[in-house]
Amino acid sequence: MRFLGCGSMRVTRYYQTQQKPTLFLFKSPFVFIYRQAILFCVGEIAVSKTLHNILIALGKTETLTAKSAAPGNALPFLLENSDNFDEAHEKYFKDTQSRQIFDWILQSRIVTDLFGKPAPEVLDNIPYPRHQWNHLLRQAKAMKPVVIGDYTLDRIDTWLLEAYSLKGLCEVEPGDTVLDCGAYTGNTSVYFAQKTGPSGHVYGFEPAPMLFALYNSNIQPYGNVTAINAALTDSAKLIGPNTTMGFSGNFCGARFAESGQLRVPVTAIDAFVHDNSLPCVDFIKMDIEGAEADALQGAAKTICEFRPKMAISAYHKPDDLFALPRLIATICPGYQFALRHFSDNLWETVMYCLHSESPDYFGKDTTKDRYPLSRQRLCEKLEATLERRFKCEITLTY
Repeated sequence: MRFLGCGSMRVTRYYQTQQKPTLFLFKSPFVFIYRQAILFCVGEIAVSKTLHNILIALGKTETLTAKSAAPGNALPFLLENSDNFDEAHEKYFKDTQSRQIFDWILQSRIVTDLFGKPAPEVLDNIPYPRHQWNHLLRQAKAMKPVVIGDYTLDRIDTWLLEAYSLKGLCEVEPGDTVLDCGAYTGNTSVYFAQKTGPSGHVYGFEPAPMLFALYNSNIQPYGNVTAINAALTDSAKLIGPNTTMGFSGNFCGARFAESGQLRVPVTAIDAFVHDNSLPCVDFIKMDIEGAEADALQGAAKTICEFRPKMAISAYHKPDDLFALPRLIATICPGYQFALRHFSDNLWETVMYCLHSESPDYFGKDTTKDRYPLSRQRLCEKLEATLERRFKCEITLTY
């Protein structure tokens, strides 16, 4: 990435807070952005899908007030990575529903970042409106727990919405060998065990010691589930058969942390498949708190050899929507992708991956992907939003 100063371009609008700016370049020569300053050049361009989503989000914030002292990094990150998000939208997520969810996620990030957690009604394209989500909550609370120690959200995701199955397209089938990466208390492993049946098998990976003990107890009635007390990472990070890594905790949301007080055993999927002489891997599910990219790297040989169906969480890191599909497509060309979302907030986005010769396996989207838009209009929207966001008059120079 090139870094340029203000003197290297013609500026029509300028906004800056008192915080020291960090410079980012976006689509030279049209737009430049500081972490707390936005610079625009003259002219009109065909605005990309990412910028169009930014404009929509700003339009939806007109009735909101600030809930935090300073905005986060969502807007700078989206602008800085606009080309990456545009590529993912065009290249990897081709069906209508995936693109609708993709758009909502980008819009929701901006609204949430600038104004705090928004009410679901702020964005009318939310996958689960408030009344629908409340109905799911009531259903989940009325359910008899399948495993001990689960949460209401687990019941909604696993049993009511079946988040790790895209029906008829990407799901566990009878006889499948399944890797449940991030098994937690066992809801998903039990779900997969029921779907794969006695002729299949589920291997569940859970690193946190207390969670693993609960998980291991919960899956005892199921003879086709094996519990593995290990985290998953890239093969390159394994320094021997007894590698351990720092871990942040024992409960929901625990993740790798060098300063973590816990040390947990670590393996890679390729190493596990080899060491246990698995004849095949048919389905991989991952929800491992931001370690998905490393775990996929550690599964490269398995993915290339068996081409498993996959359901990968794609919401833990800001770049997941473009980095994860790009990584899988690099590891094994020919995978097709789809997005679905399973909550009333920014959690629980699942990316389905299936190797297919058909580029439109999950469907097509016929909507236009680029929008002619006046740069001045986008400037004005941002100016008005920032004035409202910081509750002061913004002076712009031309």
